[in-house]
Amino acid sequence: MTDFVALSSPLGIPGSSYMVQLGKVGNVWAVRLAKGNDILDSKAFHENTGDDPPNANSLVAWVISTLPIPNLNPYQIAKSVGFIRQEAIRRNEDMKRKPSVPMKEVMEVKLTEAPKENKPVASPGWVKEDDAAEQKKHAHRILPQIPTDGAGGAPASSGSKVSATSTGHPVCGHCGTEFRYCPYCGKPL
Repeated sequence: MTDFVALSSPLGIPGSSYMVQLGKVGNVWAVRLAKGNDILDSKAFHENTGDDPPNANSLVAWVISTLPIPNLNPYQIAKSVGFIRQEAIRRNEDMKRKPSVPMKEVMEVKLTEAPKENKPVASPGWVKEDDAAEQKKHAHRILPQIPTDGAGGAPASSGSKVSATSTGHPVCGHCGTEFRYCPYCGKPL
């Protein structure tokens, strides 16, 4: 089948690595079975020379009889065959509406001058552009300072319930947890 005109794309058969494709050879509908780029088998349906593709049941029966895989699900094959039948019918109708033009009749069109591209006008926009000095000034981030009581660097006790233990470490007045490190800066107390 060297003059096979594919009217559907090759569609995989679930449960196998084979693909089935529907098309025409002249005015006769044909189906072929492929694995990868190799065409394994094909069949022309001489009783179908019109616009209607072969019956889906006959296509499924041919695929099952051709494939060497036992226990293939005929329902899955029927779904694949149904898809390629619909695609082949649609492409066959499209080919009737729009006849293909032979390459001999296609004329080459030469472009005499390159089209001009309109570049957008650069507008200043809404964003104010800062100079480099202002950008450096804002690049250094200043962290907020925690007020200290001035004696040991501990936070000022403005109403907080923190007391010291016999070891000298502060203790939370609510839960009694002893602090060994400053909860604000992480330094040892």
